[in-house]
Amino acid sequence: MNILIAASYSAPFGGNFIGSMQDLGSRIRERGDEVFFLFPKLKDTERPWVNWLRESGYEVILADLNESGKQQADFLRDVIKTYRIDLAHLHFEIYNSLLLHDPSAFAGCKVLIHDHMGYATGRNEWRQKARLALNSAKFGPRGYGLITVWKRKKNAYILMSKKWYVPNGLSLKRQVAQFADRDRTRAELGIGDDQLLVTLLGWDMKRKGVDIAVQAVSRLYSKGENVVLGLIGGDMEKYHEFIRQYGVDPDSPFIRYINSREDIYSLHRAADVFLSASRNEGFPYSILEAVSQETPVVVSSIPETKWALQYKKCAMYPVEDEKACSEAIARALSFGGGDSNADEIIKQYSIDKWCDSILDKYDKMMRK
Repeated sequence: MNILIAASYSAPFGGNFIGSMQDLGSRIRERGDEVFFLFPKLKDTERPWVNWLRESGYEVILADLNESGKQQADFLRDVIKTYRIDLAHLHFEIYNSLLLHDPSAFAGCKVLIHDHMGYATGRNEWRQKARLALNSAKFGPRGYGLITVWKRKKNAYILMSKKWYVPNGLSLKRQVAQFADRDRTRAELGIGDDQLLVTLLGWDMKRKGVDIAVQAVSRLYSKGENVVLGLIGGDMEKYHEFIRQYGVDPDSPFIRYINSREDIYSLHRAADVFLSASRNEGFPYSILEAVSQETPVVVSSIPETKWALQYKKCAMYPVEDEKACSEAIARALSFGGGDSNADEIIKQYSIDKWCDSILDKYDKMMRK
């Protein structure tokens, strides 16, 4: 069987997604099948992880997603014919328009859609559900399959019979020679030994709850806690504009802006607490990554992060409640270097289990 894994993924760092694709690719080849990758073509730069995949022996196809629908369909038909693709595994809504309006682009192969996202924050959820129901009216009769990382979202595709919930697995593969230790990373970030570092991935500011995080840490700082909020990723100017709306000085001494990096594990090691203040999530890789480094975590009480309560070093607070968030951070800071059941959590969400589940769905898709 020849499998095309296509994704509208163009981030500068591969992260857990590309690491997972490396693990899945190895397992596909171990059982005698072949895999090809397709990603968006970028104008001015190339992503290091594309070369990493190529150096690992995989064919990586780059597609111009700015072309017209007809041009994209013609390109995809050629890919499917050239590489004799039996199954297309599509991530991050790549080719959704073709799936809906020009399904002939996938003639001759099965289609498995992988939905990684929760519902968009700030938009009417019922309208989003209605759109998915309408999409499923086209996807289902065509025999498309669906994987969601968000359990509740699966049911919105009401007219699809081939649909499965598969939570993400943690891949430890990254394109780095080695992960940096805690002391080295904290020194690089300018975090003193007496400071307490709380990190948050804040690139999608409203959805990730940057406002809640800033106000919560501001509360702790005003009470004399020597605490620093490290906002990882995103644009500093946009952060400044967003944070000002909540009456907080974006240049406050308790706020640091940290560039994204491939070695996310070094940032988790450097942190005293990892905070997930999200209003909405699919299934966050970041919490698993933090748990793998035995870093205490704080999570909002949304359904998609409640699984983290299995972790002994986890504190939860009611979503949107910045006062309760500050109290949860204080609890998590007290966990420190205490006993952890991180190994159990990692085993439960291991990349091996994830690959087993994905391969099982491939086989189910190929059955008549």
